[in-house]
Amino acid sequence: MPVPVTRFSFASDSADEVADIVSRHGMRTRMRRPQSGLNYVADTVATGSLGVDVARSSASFSAAVEGSAELIVVTWLRGRAALDFGRYGATVAGEGHSTLYVPGASSVMEMDDYVGLAVRMSPAEVGRAVEELTGLAPEALTFTSLCPVSAARGRLWGMTARMLWEDLAAPAGGVLTPLVHQELIGTVAAAIVTAFPNTAMTRGYVPGPGHVGPATVRRALAYVDAHASLPITVADVAEAAGVGPAALRSAFRRHLDITPSAHLRRVRLDAAHRDLLDADPTTAGATVAAVAARWGFGSRSRFEDSYRRRFGCAPGETLRR
Repeated sequence: MPVPVTRFSFASDSADEVADIVSRHGMRTRMRRPQSGLNYVADTVATGSLGVDVARSSASFSAAVEGSAELIVVTWLRGRAALDFGRYGATVAGEGHSTLYVPGASSVMEMDDYVGLAVRMSPAEVGRAVEELTGLAPEALTFTSLCPVSAARGRLWGMTARMLWEDLAAPAGGVLTPLVHQELIGTVAAAIVTAFPNTAMTRGYVPGPGHVGPATVRRALAYVDAHASLPITVADVAEAAGVGPAALRSAFRRHLDITPSAHLRRVRLDAAHRDLLDADPTTAGATVAAVAARWGFGSRSRFEDSYRRRFGCAPGETLRR
């Protein structure tokens, strides 16, 4: 079923109202030093397990924030923020910087004339991405720093956050297809664990998954072919093949020189290609955007880039043949 995208906008110059609305969105907040002219404005878009907020204030203020159950990453688009997370560390962030809010970690914030882009998601989704990428059990995942591992990784995260805002802010009809929703979650979760230091990066030697033969890979391929139109995950494919995600990833690398997630995207891209070949461009709803969304590609520009690399032409050219 389509995944609804909810939208919410809020504006106030009252410190109490701002604290109340921020608390309702998962971060219990107590304003410590609000100044006159707070002028706080926030816009939110969210699905059930993923949310993005753009908040701005032209004034300086201080706030105490209790730990959130969600994992939150804020990219600062303007202004300055001094953040103290106690035993988790402290940092001063400016324009272009990103900060990870560890789930459950309380903080004290000093904000000055800022605009922040916050991405919120379930730690379970991030843990699932880590397991699929590295084989680390989700319960063993711990983030070890508030800041990205490098400036380059920080910039990559900032691009991902902006992409997510654009994709969620303007979906057709206010909904996402299940595949587009799944792809967004996977992309964002993978970007977080790639950008911010965590135990998956620092763990010592872990024994490999052992030998996984071609028969297991064939079972996985058959499952993907039969279920590519559904919002399946790498964990689903691994379970169908009778192995864990790490073993499946190792087997795909060894036998096919590709990751399971990349193979799944390729199968869906090929399915989109077939749909474009079969479509009648004069029929209502037969558009590149509709076909792309059906197969999990929410951004038309990124779909067109991937399509051109694989098939040597634009998807619109295929549709008009």
